[in-house]
Parts: sequence; structure tokens; C-alpha cells
Amino acid sequence: LSSHTQSAGLAEIGFVGKAPGHYNLYLGGGFSGQRLNKLYRENINEATILEALTPLIQRYAAEREDGGRARGALPARALLRALTA
Repeated sequence: LSSHTQSAGLAEIGFVGKAPGHYNLYLGGGFSGQRLNKLYRENINEATILEALTPLIQRYAAEREDGGRARGALPARALLRALTA
């Protein structure tokens, strides 16, 4: 998770501020930097961020395999599905 502009492109979930209280939401970056994330939602407020992320995190929690890394596992399923939906 990142909110720093320079590292937001590598984060699994990244935010770039556009105006006070409004952000671009990026999803799907690789844990080791092997994959850049993609713009998922543009210029959204904090309530909309929660609405967008809640089902993705719930899906991750339901589908997470035992012993799986907490970091890196989210984009493997839920985030990549969201990006192609």
C-alpha cells in the first residue's frame, strides 16, 4: 500500500492525491517491482475508495490460501479480476 507519488506505481494498492480529499486509485503492482499497477478509479473521495476496496479485500479474505503471504497475494486474484471487469 502506498501513497507516495514515486512509489505508487509499484504498490499493490496505490494512491496519488489529485486535490484535497481526492485520489487516483491504482491496483495490481507486483510485490517485487516486476509489475506496475494500473489506474483503477480516477479522482475519487475517501468514501468511494472504501466502497471500491471493500469487496476486493473481502474476496481476498475468502479465497486466501493457508500459508500464503499477506503481501503479494491480493493482486494475484482479486485485483487482477477487478482490473479486467
